[in-house]
Amino acid sequence: MYFSRATLVSALAGFASAQSASGAESAASPTLSTAVAGPVSTGTQNAMPGMVNTHVVQVGGPNGSLAFYPSNVVAAPGDLVQFQFHPKNHSVVQSTFDNPCVPIQNIMPNKTDAFYSGFMPTNASFAATSQVLTYTIRVSDEKPVWFYCSQGQHCQAGMVGAINAPAEGNKTMAAFVALAAQATENLSPGQAGGSTGGNTPVSPSAGGGSNAGSDNSGTGNPTATTSSGLTESTGAASSLHSQSMAGAVAQPVTGDAGPDGLRSLWLPRWTDCVASLRLTYSGTPAPMTTTEFWNRFASRKEDRERYIQVLRDTYEEHRVEEFGDQGYCSYTLLITPPDDLDLRNDDENREKKTVLQERGDAFLVQLRPAPHALNLDIVRAASKTYPSLAPTIRPLDLCFSGRLHAYEMKRLHGTPFSRLQPRERTLSTATRAKLECLILSFADLIAQTWHSASTTSRHIRADSPMESTSDMLSQCPGKVGSSIIHRLQKLAAGLPYGWLRERAETTLHAVHCMSDYPVVLNHGDLIPSNILIDEETWKITGLVDWAEAEYLPFGTCLYGLEHLLGYSAFEAEEEGLTFVYLDVAVRLRELFWMRLWRVAPGLEDREKDVRVMRDVGVLLWHGIAWDDGAIDRVVNEVDDVEELARLCAFLTVS
Repeated sequence: MYFSRATLVSALAGFASAQSASGAESAASPTLSTAVAGPVSTGTQNAMPGMVNTHVVQVGGPNGSLAFYPSNVVAAPGDLVQFQFHPKNHSVVQSTFDNPCVPIQNIMPNKTDAFYSGFMPTNASFAATSQVLTYTIRVSDEKPVWFYCSQGQHCQAGMVGAINAPAEGNKTMAAFVALAAQATENLSPGQAGGSTGGNTPVSPSAGGGSNAGSDNSGTGNPTATTSSGLTESTGAASSLHSQSMAGAVAQPVTGDAGPDGLRSLWLPRWTDCVASLRLTYSGTPAPMTTTEFWNRFASRKEDRERYIQVLRDTYEEHRVEEFGDQGYCSYTLLITPPDDLDLRNDDENREKKTVLQERGDAFLVQLRPAPHALNLDIVRAASKTYPSLAPTIRPLDLCFSGRLHAYEMKRLHGTPFSRLQPRERTLSTATRAKLECLILSFADLIAQTWHSASTTSRHIRADSPMESTSDMLSQCPGKVGSSIIHRLQKLAAGLPYGWLRERAETTLHAVHCMSDYPVVLNHGDLIPSNILIDEETWKITGLVDWAEAEYLPFGTCLYGLEHLLGYSAFEAEEEGLTFVYLDVAVRLRELFWMRLWRVAPGLEDREKDVRVMRDVGVLLWHGIAWDDGAIDRVVNEVDDVEELARLCAFLTVS
């Protein structure tokens, strides 16, 4: 299947100021402004008294040459290095000397301050005098810092560089180039060795957002990082300005000095959102890390150690260790009972042994900040609606000073589909068969909610703002459900393209006309990372992360089907973030509907309404930005490129 490709937005949507009057170093959250961009700079911008030296490196050269100009920068601690990007689509990734085309995190797993620009697609010519995409880092010491471009085979072709490379010895710039030429793969952060190299645009802040997935949180610019202890042979630098899959940040290099000596930079934001079905490479999203969670919600290393010690004291006979898969809004620990516990046969130990036997196999304890706490009524209803797919959960009464909530939950077996998800349009026979099994399993999952609709007990909020609407919407008391009409109105007025606004308006009218339609428990974030599957068959074995679950009209979760039929990717040739559908997507989508009609008797009679609610789900989940749970802002062309690409792609099919 192939859709004709149309460019959905134009580049350079607006300008932003990187520095405020306070002189903060990070330009992660610029305010909107307007400016006239100045000329592209080359070489070193000599600092005036009280200012910081800025060294400019051109990324890519005339006629598409694959090189950094200059390839080596001599910089002092505190200096800035600004990378200015030229066509077509390059990146800057920190590496070690010995592994030129491999992210430094792959070699030094504990390194949390490595820099990565993400991919920076641009059409700006080498001689352009404005609107150039840039990425800026601060040099922390005089030790060598090595970097490369992770696009295709650019690294092996000589697109490598350094800061403070030695002029003599066995670790010179020339030696680094020679090593790169011998590399067998070219990886982006988030890719493990042995995977397909290059063209893997994982953003510095990727992770999932509720829709990403990602996923990737899709929130724009990550905050600045700081450098910390490295090995003696590896230098340090910290990222000041970066981009994510939600939108690159372009920085023409003019500006006045701020009170701290840093130049204020104008930041036009670049995006090019496209809904396309073509792919020239493959990639894997970067997993969440525990460091990200504690930085977001607890901030101090002491907090983490204290919380974990409380759990070790609570489960004194158990092994407490970090779980492999982490979410954006939670920190999960694996609790493993002892293999052989020899307890004295007295009353106290008999009770303890009984508890251990009831728990059985290893289980999980999950810590969640208050804004993302679980609704216990909802999770209990989930375990009844999906007895084999939803975990049983109970709250833990632990002394966590009210900052985090703790839950003990059954461990569901299976692998997140995001780990095994195909990232090439054409599938092998074996992969196609597994994906068919997954689609059939997904249809059975959706049918379970239909079967539960007539017996589900719902609690309607007395102050629900939906009381004046239909009975259907009055049964949706959750954060999303209680505001469906308002959100659709917002989308109809605020989506960036006319056809999207018209689609939202048409959907809103259809919802107003519906009556006697069932409301069911909706998972709330039905994306590949939350769907567990059997690795051999790809049959669904469980659903995790029920924090956003609520009662909604049947079918609003069907956006999840589209996530199984394709993937988000950057298309280097056409400089755009795309959603790529698999070659078999049409047939698998038809297979899903045939299975759903068969296993849910009577549902096909409501097909028109089901498809309306499917569109409602797509609009609400990909038309409203996650924003760390605020979910009250319509997506735009600047901050939400990935979500906009999905929204356009999902509403183009039926």
